[in-house]
Amino acid sequence: MKLLLAAFLILLIQKTVFSASPVGCTINNNKAVCSYQTWSPPLRDSSFNPNPYQVEVYNISGQLISGAFSGLGGLTGISGNIDVYILLDCGLSDVQIQNDTFTANLDWVKSLYIRTCNVRSGILANTFSHLTKLEKLEITDGILGSMNGNSFTGLTAVKTLKITADFLDQTFPSGLLTKLTAVETIQITSADLTTLPSGAFNGLSKLKTLDLSKNSLMTIPSGSFDSLIALTSLNLDNNPWYCTCDLSWLSTWMLYTGISATVTCNTPATYNGLSLGRVVMALGCISNTTTVSLGVTVTSASATDSSTSNNSLLYAALVVAGVAMLASFVTGIVACCMCYKIKYPMHSSYKTKPADTVKKLDNTTSTNSSRNNMYQDYMFRKPSPRSVSSSESRVSPILDVNYDVPKSRF
Repeated sequence: MKLLLAAFLILLIQKTVFSASPVGCTINNNKAVCSYQTWSPPLRDSSFNPNPYQVEVYNISGQLISGAFSGLGGLTGISGNIDVYILLDCGLSDVQIQNDTFTANLDWVKSLYIRTCNVRSGILANTFSHLTKLEKLEITDGILGSMNGNSFTGLTAVKTLKITADFLDQTFPSGLLTKLTAVETIQITSADLTTLPSGAFNGLSKLKTLDLSKNSLMTIPSGSFDSLIALTSLNLDNNPWYCTCDLSWLSTWMLYTGISATVTCNTPATYNGLSLGRVVMALGCISNTTTVSLGVTVTSASATDSSTSNNSLLYAALVVAGVAMLASFVTGIVACCMCYKIKYPMHSSYKTKPADTVKKLDNTTSTNSSRNNMYQDYMFRKPSPRSVSSSESRVSPILDVNYDVPKSRF
């Protein structure tokens, strides 16, 4: 009995010493769970043992006070894929979030979850500006009031944005998403969006996945996806699309990029249930030449045939011109070689007879037969190795070299 009592006291002491937490909160394995109705903010590391790096606050209502988490410094040396986060759950109550609720000491937070909160007053400018290491922001369920173009300022490390809360204005301001320069996934679904601002996704060059399904979108401004050079997945399902020529750019963009998305027309009633591509063709919206993003031109069938024919003619003309140039080049080389051979003969197996030698042969008294034999002898003789005197030297008028004239021949 004494042993059991001692063990109980030891456990009680360990719980008190090694697992301390402030009023309204409990902590287990570095995760603090607090009830907004009973907690005493601001939360501080000194009130917890061990220090929390996962904080969940439930039953939030009314105003979320400034600096509610100003005493939390996180935990250094965290390894692995542990999610370091703050979760706010309002149970569908109305909540006001101050623009200094999240203070500079929270630069260790990687994820922020705002669930079932009716933030009717919206999110003010620079509300999240101190969360410089935040990689994931989720605002799910509930209601989201008017947003400011700078509401997401400072979230340059965010890779995932998920919003499923209903937008009261049924849109969001221009420039809101362009602050998320590192974002790779945007999911805005079941948010009752009816329109998107022009240039809503400008500058999001790292965005790979965009999900706008289950909204009330009827159209999208032309060129909205032009800057999404890394995009590989687009979901536009379950929207009441109004298919006119104003939306034909989307069909052309999908054709060019190869990114497919289901766009089923709701209105006009004549085209209800048909795909955007079929309606665009039926309306004749795409002209012979339609310019799309990145300066690339997409052409219709007739224009393509004409372009192909013109390209074939151009190719044939280039081939003919190339052959003509090659023939001219070869002819020039041959002509140069001939000229060079005439001016500088390479073969000397026989030599043209000099004029003075011909004259001597003509004046001789030898018979024709002997003269012929002498001529043949002279023309096809082999070089004589003997030396001759200067009086026997002759100069060839053609080859400009000395040669020997045998005395015996004259």
